[in-house]
Amino acid sequence: MKRLARALLASVFLSVMLAVLLSLAPVMSKRGSGSLPVFQVEQPIHLTEGTLVDFLSRQPMEMRLHHVEWERNNLSLDLSTTRLTNERYREIYLLIQRTLTQTDNVASVRLTVYNASPATPELLMTVRATRVDLRESPVVHQESGRSYLQYLERFFEVKRY
Repeated sequence: MKRLARALLASVFLSVMLAVLLSLAPVMSKRGSGSLPVFQVEQPIHLTEGTLVDFLSRQPMEMRLHHVEWERNNLSLDLSTTRLTNERYREIYLLIQRTLTQTDNVASVRLTVYNASPATPELLMTVRATRVDLRESPVVHQESGRSYLQYLERFFEVKRY
């Protein structure tokens, strides 16, 4: 009888231990998966030819991306749109801002925007921005009364055609 009681106690003990270990498995897997707490600041991305596609695919853009060049910490993007509206200027501004703040090695960004309507693409504008330019640029609030084009022209090198 004692033998049966010991075997039963041992099986209950092993079952409890197994349940505890299984309950810890999700916690242990999250620790190694790279998931971050909600309010922790994300580390900047070190942009390379290998991480460039991932970085750009995460950027919300309605304009079409045609060509990308990455050379000596300078990023060049060719985009197209049917019309340059305040929403497109906002997209350009935020793309520049994210590229320079979410990466640790991009020194400058050059965006070239073409008209997507005609058979032969016509140049609409180019914008060139550096990290120094971004430091001088304030956080843009829509309530400020200024358009995104005004912000682009004030803080970055803009050529409109």
